[in-house]
Amino acid sequence: MRKLITIMVAMVAVSLLVAGECQKKSAAFNRAFSAGQAGQAGQYALAVTLAKTNVGKGNALNAQAYELLKAKNFKEAEALYRQSIAADSEQYWAYNSLGTILALREDYVGAKEMFQKSIEVNSKATDSGAEKRVKTATDNLNSI
Repeated sequence: MRKLITIMVAMVAVSLLVAGECQKKSAAFNRAFSAGQAGQAGQYALAVTLAKTNVGKGNALNAQAYELLKAKNFKEAEALYRQSIAADSEQYWAYNSLGTILALREDYVGAKEMFQKSIEVNSKATDSGAEKRVKTATDNLNSI
């Protein structure tokens, strides 16, 4: 029993380290992508390099999907959000935005699943915005 508990504690520690690394890579991609869009030399190239990782791909797809969502192109946005999640299962905003699209289509079961997944992913996040994202997803879930 003691050995099992030790193994479980080790697994939790490793999963937290992996999640932390994903968040660092995600933040690095976001900074480079934004700086590149603002015209800072070399930053867009860095974002492209980071985009070759799953985290970068997920972020890039998520950003493209968000633009489609703002343009009310829900079908294409949904497809890109799903690709974003497939590339990086820690894409917390993708879950929330996909839940919003599903709710608009009156797929309330699917929407609830996405909002719950957003809450789950954000509850593990350690960055300063995680608590606010949990509240947003919880509010969305409760509104259905």
